[in-house]
Order: sequence, then C-alpha cells, then structure tokens
Amino acid sequence: MTIQLEVIEHEFNACPFPIFTLGEAVTSRWKRHLGADQTAFCIDVHGTNIRWVVDTPSWNAACQAMFNNVSTDADFFPHLQADVERTCNDLWAFTEAWKTRDFSKCSDEQLATEYQAYLSKLRATFEYGVQLVLLDFNPPLLTNHLQAIANLRFGAKHATDAFITLTTNVEKRTFAKRQELDFLRILTLEPSEQPAELQGHAEQFGFLSYGLRGPLTWTSQYFTEMAQACRKQRLDAAAKLEEDRANTTNTGEKIAELEKVLSAEEKTAFSIGRNLMFLKPWRKEMQSRTYPITERLLKEIARRLDVPFEYVRYMTEAEVVHALKIGKADNDLLASRKKRCFVHSFEGVTNIYAGIEADRWADKVAPEPDVKADTLHGTPATVGHAKGTARIVNTPEDIQKMQPGDILLSVATNPFLMPAIKKAAAIVTDQGGLTCHAAIVSREFGIPCVVGTRHATRVFKDGDRLDVDAHTGVVKKV
Repeated sequence: MTIQLEVIEHEFNACPFPIFTLGEAVTSRWKRHLGADQTAFCIDVHGTNIRWVVDTPSWNAACQAMFNNVSTDADFFPHLQADVERTCNDLWAFTEAWKTRDFSKCSDEQLATEYQAYLSKLRATFEYGVQLVLLDFNPPLLTNHLQAIANLRFGAKHATDAFITLTTNVEKRTFAKRQELDFLRILTLEPSEQPAELQGHAEQFGFLSYGLRGPLTWTSQYFTEMAQACRKQRLDAAAKLEEDRANTTNTGEKIAELEKVLSAEEKTAFSIGRNLMFLKPWRKEMQSRTYPITERLLKEIARRLDVPFEYVRYMTEAEVVHALKIGKADNDLLASRKKRCFVHSFEGVTNIYAGIEADRWADKVAPEPDVKADTLHGTPATVGHAKGTARIVNTPEDIQKMQPGDILLSVATNPFLMPAIKKAAAIVTDQGGLTCHAAIVSREFGIPCVVGTRHATRVFKDGDRLDVDAHTGVVKKV
C-alpha cells in the first residue's frame, strides 16, 4: 500500500504516551463513523518536540466526509457532541478515583489492568474527539464555509466582524476562561479568605499547566504569587468581572441581531461553529485533567520495572503489560527512544521505532516548505491592530522571553502558554482555524489574533518588529 505522509501539526513538551492512543483510535475506529479508517497516523518525536504526520489522501477524505455528514445530516453533530461529552466524562470519573488510590499495594497484574482500562477509555475520547478536529483543521472546511456565508450576508466590509461575533460561544466557558474568572473572584475577597480559596483554585485548575507531560506548575504557591502581583499592580478585579459580564451580554445581543438575516440552515451552521469553539478545547482539557493523576500510576510502573519514570512514556501498551509480566524493560532501547523515535499506528496497533529505523520512517515524510517573506496572510480570529516585538513561544521555557506588549508567535498555542498569552499585544500562529486554542483564548481575553499563517514562526524571528492587522489577517515585518 502506497502512503503519502505529510506533517499537519507541530507540538511541544510532548511524548508518545498518552497520545499514541489517538493513532490507534483513528486507524481502527473511524470506519463506522466516516466510511474509512485512517491509513496511517504517526508521531515523529525529537526529544520533547513532535510532528503529527498523516497519510494525506486518507486524512483529506476523512475531513471531507466529516464536513459532508455535518452539512447533510442535522442529527450528526448533536450525536457527536453527546458522544464526546459522554466519553470525556467517563474518562474523568474513572481517573478521579485514582486520586486516593495507593498503587504500591497493587499486584503487577492489577497495575497492568488499570493501565489498560485507562487507555481504553482515553482511546474512546480520541475516537470521537478528533472527529471535531476534522471539521475545521487543515483544511479548515467549516471556517471557509462560514466565512463565505458572512461575506454573502454582510458584505466584505462587515464580514470579518460578523463572522467572529457569530462564532463566539457566550453560553459555555472553557476551563481556561473559568480559571481566569474564578481567580478574579478570589481577588475581590478579603485577604484573610484568599489562602484557602487559592488552594482550592489550584486543585481545580492547576492541571491546565501540565500539558501532555508536565510538570504541574500552577500550584497554590504560584497563584498566591500571582495574587500578590495583582494587588501590587492595583488590579481592579471587580471591574474586570463586570467588564466580562457586559461583554458577554453585548455579544449575545449582537448574535441575536445578526442571526435575523440568516437562513435556518445558516443559523445551524454558525451554531455548530459556536459549539465547536467550546467543545474542541473542552475535550482536550478533560483529557488533560487526567494526566497529572495518571502520572502516579506511571511512576509505580517505573518503580516496578526499575526504569526512570519518563521511560514508561516511550512504551506501547503491549510493552508495558509484557514488562510487568516478566518484571523488566529494555533500558537501552527506551533511552534511545527518548532521544529520537517515530511512532507509527496502523489498524489500531502502534509500533515505536528508534535510531536508524526512526530516521527511515521520517525520510518518508514530505519535507516542509522553506518560505521567505516579509508579509504573511492568515485568518482573523479576534479583530484588532497591534505593533510590537516578535517573540516565538512554543514551550514553557520560551515564556520568560515575553514582555508586555510583545507579539506572540507560535506554531499553535496551548493552555500552558497562558502566562505569555496574557502579556501579548497580539497573537499570530502558523496553524489553526476558528476553533483552535489561539482563536478561542484571544476572544476570551480580547487580544488581536491571526491564525493559520502557516509559516510565521519560520519567516519571522525573535526581535523582529511586526505589524499585525487582525481585521484583514495581514502580518508584516516593519
């Protein structure tokens, strides 16, 4: 079978576990939903940086099938939404019980059983959750469709503002937005009440800093220091909360007014867009809630196998089960994988290649283009205009580069970059459509944003002076 492998996304601070289950889900469980499974799904791993790699023809076919299903079957998206919510809630309920579980008292067989049960539930969240990605990511079919409606109904001059308003979800909040509002609420309390509240806040929202592999940095101490900084800056938390309530009410009223000129089918299309704006990040957040808890299980497995904790993240499910059965793992192989590996999923089975084999697989991936330009075009996600100094921020280590008023450039933002995002005068990403993380948080925090430029982090560099026009989607060096 001939496959055509191409990179669709970059991710940072990542590793094979737990995301190898994504490849297993989409290469074995999509046929009943979309008519065909993915021919292959791969992860090219260099240290903690990864590239998502797909077979382009089967990926594009799945994207088109998903868009067609949503466009022609009124029940398809509501059923998918229910399945996403059901599987995510099931995963959380299962994992939350581990908070008080003493894994040291489990037998090796029990550890393997718990590990497999978790992966089975995680695999189900990917089976349904990644279908949401198909609807609006590389190619952004839904974004293109909704923009065409906005241009038709509101004209070129007002289309961008209408598009952004009509795709803003004012009814449901992501965990990231809930964290921000709850933190502001705590700041309005008496100082004597804040320590206990900040402790509870960290327990509820700290997972947002963990990402795929940690560490967990949003502790009660972190939020205490943030509260002290806000008091020093005389931040008016009550005014910020009132501003958010007013903006939410105003946007809701604008949506109702704009919908008056839309047909029933067009209203449904924008309603799907709004639901997607919430559901995509919520699914990832619900998965992320489980990762810090799962770390406790992985550490016990590592202790039994006498390997560093991180090495367990570079083992397949079958390898973990077998290693627990015989009481040992291949230290040298796992050390090699941690430096460089290629994860290949086919028909629901994952293989992890290291060394020369990993390089051979990577050589099959089409090279990414080398682009030189002073001006790029993307999709406006939140309107506005800003000038500032470019800072490329992809990892937690990059956050320290950001100063208030800088332009944040990223391949694709994620929750653990929030401290940098809040300082940005504008956000520019290589990847994403209307439902990507950058688009969502930029609207929630009112930051001008242009997504889907494809090449911003390769064309521009730290220190460049940039002009970001988030009305037209133009980003240029000045």
